[in-house]
Amino acid sequence: MTVLWALAGSRTVGWSLALSKVVAAEAAILNNFVWNDLWTFRDVDARRGRGRELFRRLGVFNLICLAGIGWSVVLLQLQVGWLGFNIYVANLIAIVLVSGWNFGLTLRFGWRRTGAAHQAVVPDSQTPRC
Repeated sequence: MTVLWALAGSRTVGWSLALSKVVAAEAAILNNFVWNDLWTFRDVDARRGRGRELFRRLGVFNLICLAGIGWSVVLLQLQVGWLGFNIYVANLIAIVLVSGWNFGLTLRFGWRRTGAAHQAVVPDSQTPRC
């Protein structure tokens, strides 16, 4: 929100709404990736490594979220341009709607738990017994 305000505000930089949204969203993507990698998915990350694997996750995360930005820009323009919503209320609504998309796809493709990596994160006491 702060980046959007700084770029799109009439008293600040004054960029177009769409361009400001894209730049603000990319800043948010990078911020979210860092926190997801360090905190949300740290149990998976510890077993998946750094280096190239880190950049692969960043690339996948960014691609998924860029598609989310597209949806977010459309939702923002629709709400502000056609429905007359306040820019910041509309942005918050767009963020909430797109967050489910981003989380679900990045969980599946960015930090997916497969094979030995998945088994390594399940404690023995929780392993199903047949």
